[in-house]
Amino acid sequence: MIIDNFAINQEQLDRLLSHHPNTGKNSDVGSIAVKIVEMYFKNRYPDATFLKGSKGADMEVNYQGKIERFEVKGTVDPSIAWQKLKVSSQDCYECLLEGMTLIRVTSIGALKMKLHFMKYGEDFILEPEVRFAVKPVRNSKSTK
Repeated sequence: MIIDNFAINQEQLDRLLSHHPNTGKNSDVGSIAVKIVEMYFKNRYPDATFLKGSKGADMEVNYQGKIERFEVKGTVDPSIAWQKLKVSSQDCYECLLEGMTLIRVTSIGALKMKLHFMKYGEDFILEPEVRFAVKPVRNSKSTK
Protein backbone atom coordinates (compact mmCIF):
# COMPACT_ATOMS: atom_id res chain seq x y z
CA MET A 1 0.00 0.00 0.00
CA ILE A 2 1.22 3.44 -0.85
CA ILE A 3 0.16 6.14 1.60
CA ASP A 4 0.66 9.75 0.66
CA ASN A 5 -0.02 12.83 2.78
CA PHE A 6 -1.90 15.66 1.11
CA ALA A 7 -2.70 19.07 2.55
CA ILE A 8 -4.87 21.90 1.33
CA ASN A 9 -5.32 25.39 2.74
CA GLN A 10 -8.42 26.79 4.42
CA GLU A 11 -9.50 28.70 1.30
CA GLN A 12 -9.36 25.53 -0.80
CA LEU A 13 -11.33 23.61 1.83
CA ASP A 14 -13.97 26.34 2.08
CA ARG A 15 -14.35 26.47 -1.71
CA LEU A 16 -14.55 22.67 -1.91
CA LEU A 17 -17.23 22.47 0.80
CA SER A 18 -19.23 25.31 -0.73
CA HIS A 19 -19.44 23.39 -4.03
CA HIS A 20 -19.79 19.96 -2.38
CA PRO A 21 -21.42 20.41 1.03
CA ASN A 22 -21.23 17.45 3.39
CA THR A 23 -24.80 16.89 4.55
CA GLY A 24 -23.82 13.62 6.21
CA LYS A 25 -24.57 11.30 3.31
CA ASN A 26 -21.97 8.84 2.07
CA SER A 27 -22.39 10.22 -1.45
CA ASP A 28 -21.40 13.71 -0.20
CA VAL A 29 -18.17 12.39 1.31
CA GLY A 30 -17.56 10.42 -1.88
CA SER A 31 -17.90 13.44 -4.16
CA ILE A 32 -15.56 15.43 -1.92
CA ALA A 33 -13.05 12.55 -2.04
CA VAL A 34 -13.09 12.56 -5.86
CA LYS A 35 -12.36 16.31 -5.87
CA ILE A 36 -9.53 15.81 -3.36
CA VAL A 37 -8.00 13.17 -5.64
CA GLU A 38 -8.25 15.59 -8.58
CA MET A 39 -6.49 18.27 -6.48
CA TYR A 40 -3.83 15.73 -5.49
CA PHE A 41 -3.05 14.79 -9.10
CA LYS A 42 -3.14 18.43 -10.30
CA ASN A 43 -0.69 19.32 -7.53
CA ARG A 44 1.74 16.59 -8.57
CA TYR A 45 1.08 16.57 -12.32
CA PRO A 46 -0.09 20.06 -13.42
CA ASP A 47 -0.98 18.80 -16.92
CA ALA A 48 -3.23 16.02 -15.58
CA THR A 49 -6.75 15.87 -17.00
CA PHE A 50 -9.77 14.06 -15.63
CA LEU A 51 -12.76 12.20 -16.96
CA LYS A 52 -15.69 10.73 -15.13
CA GLY A 53 -15.01 7.04 -14.81
CA SER A 54 -16.88 4.42 -16.75
CA LYS A 55 -17.72 0.77 -16.20
CA GLY A 56 -16.87 0.55 -12.52
CA ALA A 57 -14.40 3.41 -12.07
CA ASP A 58 -15.14 6.70 -10.31
CA MET A 59 -12.61 8.60 -12.37
CA GLU A 60 -9.99 8.38 -15.07
CA VAL A 61 -6.80 10.41 -14.84
CA ASN A 62 -4.64 11.20 -17.85
CA TYR A 63 -1.12 11.95 -16.59
CA GLN A 64 2.46 11.20 -17.57
CA GLY A 65 1.32 9.85 -20.94
CA LYS A 66 -1.06 7.25 -19.52
CA ILE A 67 -4.70 6.99 -18.54
CA GLU A 68 -5.40 5.30 -15.24
CA ARG A 69 -8.78 4.38 -13.76
CA PHE A 70 -9.49 4.67 -10.04
CA GLU A 71 -12.18 3.78 -7.55
CA VAL A 72 -12.26 6.54 -4.92
CA LYS A 73 -13.65 6.09 -1.43
CA GLY A 74 -13.62 8.80 1.22
CA THR A 75 -14.10 8.86 4.98
CA VAL A 76 -14.10 11.56 7.61
CA ASP A 77 -12.25 9.11 9.87
CA PRO A 78 -8.49 9.61 10.24
CA SER A 79 -7.96 5.87 9.63
CA ILE A 80 -8.96 3.68 6.68
CA ALA A 81 -12.05 2.52 8.65
CA TRP A 82 -12.09 -0.91 7.02
CA GLN A 83 -15.50 -1.77 8.49
CA LYS A 84 -17.06 1.12 6.53
CA LEU A 85 -15.23 0.48 3.26
CA LYS A 86 -17.67 -1.10 0.82
CA VAL A 87 -17.81 -1.73 -2.92
CA SER A 88 -21.37 -2.10 -4.14
CA SER A 89 -21.09 -2.22 -7.91
CA GLN A 90 -20.42 -5.47 -9.78
CA ASP A 91 -18.56 -3.48 -12.44
CA CYS A 92 -16.30 -1.90 -9.80
CA TYR A 93 -15.74 -5.30 -8.18
CA GLU A 94 -14.59 -6.75 -11.52
CA CYS A 95 -12.32 -3.76 -12.24
CA LEU A 96 -10.67 -4.09 -8.84
CA LEU A 97 -10.08 -7.80 -9.46
CA GLU A 98 -8.44 -6.85 -12.77
CA GLY A 99 -6.01 -4.46 -11.06
CA MET A 100 -7.71 -1.07 -10.83
CA THR A 101 -6.36 0.97 -7.89
CA LEU A 102 -8.64 1.80 -4.98
CA ILE A 103 -7.85 5.17 -3.39
CA ARG A 104 -9.10 5.64 0.18
CA VAL A 105 -9.02 9.31 1.24
CA THR A 106 -9.07 9.71 5.01
CA SER A 107 -9.83 12.79 7.14
CA ILE A 108 -12.27 14.29 4.62
CA GLY A 109 -13.12 17.81 5.81
CA ALA A 110 -9.72 18.42 7.38
CA LEU A 111 -6.81 20.40 5.96
CA LYS A 112 -4.46 17.39 6.13
CA MET A 113 -5.51 14.10 4.60
CA LYS A 114 -3.97 10.80 3.62
CA LEU A 115 -4.50 9.01 0.34
CA HIS A 116 -4.13 5.23 0.54
CA PHE A 117 -3.43 3.65 -2.87
CA MET A 118 -4.45 0.00 -2.61
CA LYS A 119 -4.43 -3.03 -4.88
CA TYR A 120 -6.63 -6.10 -4.66
CA GLY A 121 -4.74 -9.16 -3.40
CA GLU A 122 -1.86 -7.07 -2.03
CA ASP A 123 -3.63 -4.70 0.35
CA PHE A 124 -7.21 -5.96 0.53
CA ILE A 125 -9.55 -8.74 -0.44
CA LEU A 126 -13.19 -8.42 -1.45
CA GLU A 127 -15.55 -10.40 0.71
CA PRO A 128 -19.07 -10.84 -0.66
CA GLU A 129 -21.93 -9.38 1.37
CA VAL A 130 -24.97 -7.57 0.12
CA ARG A 131 -22.11 -5.37 -1.08
CA PHE A 132 -18.40 -6.25 -1.04
CA ALA A 133 -16.53 -5.55 2.20
CA VAL A 134 -12.95 -4.35 1.73
CA LYS A 135 -10.68 -6.15 4.24
CA PRO A 136 -6.94 -5.69 4.82
CA VAL A 137 -4.50 -8.33 3.66
CA ARG A 138 -2.54 -9.67 6.60
CA ASN A 139 1.09 -8.54 6.71
CA SER A 140 0.50 -5.85 4.07
CA LYS A 141 3.57 -3.64 3.71
CA SER A 142 2.91 0.11 3.73
CA THR A 143 5.21 2.34 1.75
CA LYS A 144 5.20 6.02 0.99
